[in-house]
Amino acid sequence: MARSIVDELLNFLSPDDLVDCVSEYIADTRSRLAKLAEANNAGDRNSVVSQAHSLRGSSVTLGFTDIAARAAIIEGQTEQLDQVSVASLEHEITEMIDQIAAVL
Repeated sequence: MARSIVDELLNFLSPDDLVDCVSEYIADTRSRLAKLAEANNAGDRNSVVSQAHSLRGSSVTLGFTDIAARAAIIEGQTEQLDQVSVASLEHEITEMIDQIAAVL
């Protein structure tokens, strides 16, 4: 999580509220990743793009720039990426989410 974003969020939220927001982000991201994987397996490129767009937006908002960058690749390059490449990026994001969850 980008330190500048943490500092900015702490101007409006208590530390406990920030932890709650990150916990909600983790739950939402896991749900979106499951939908993204399902859409990818079904070859539904529009749904893949939609889920990646939502992931990118929520990740940027909370300062998870590495996750946002991977979601942006999926969103912007879906037509060029094969299903294996999308699945690989989805797996990388899942690992990052697991690491974030482990420290909460």
